[in-house]
Amino acid sequence: MPCCASKNKQVQDLLQNSNAKKVFGISTLFIVSTNYLKLEKAMVQTVIHYFLHLGMPLIIAYLFFRNDYKRVYLILLATMLVDLDHLLATPIFSPNRCSINFHPLHTYYVMAGYVVMLFLPKPYKIIGLGLLLHMLTDLNDCVMTYLNCPQCLSEVPALALVEWLAKAVKS
Repeated sequence: MPCCASKNKQVQDLLQNSNAKKVFGISTLFIVSTNYLKLEKAMVQTVIHYFLHLGMPLIIAYLFFRNDYKRVYLILLATMLVDLDHLLATPIFSPNRCSINFHPLHTYYVMAGYVVMLFLPKPYKIIGLGLLLHMLTDLNDCVMTYLNCPQCLSEVPALALVEWLAKAVKS
């Protein structure tokens, strides 16, 4: 069981134990409030993640492609289909997995192809932009997860990049 999941299980076990509430008193209150803080961080991370996936493409489409922003926005949204490569992983979803350099369409080599697409004519340029925005969103999610629980991402393929970015964010 990953470190974060085991800690949450320990906290749940502690809170369910009626003797723990009597014995610890203030400590129980601290544990409960700590759990709410973790929940708040997770909620903030989720809101940021989906804003970057859904809201940022709209902003980019409107600011840079104003005459055709609706079509560009739909193309940018369609680039989320890149996540179909998650279906090749076992398990399909893992909360403590960083997609970057793990899934086939999220590797550094494929991302270099997405950069090349920026220099091609439309619509390939827009598709490349959407795919790179998607990779940056997923990378941001990895860094936020690492900042909250470094042990949770201790075995991810992009660990060196995530650690470097996390250190840059902290300083």
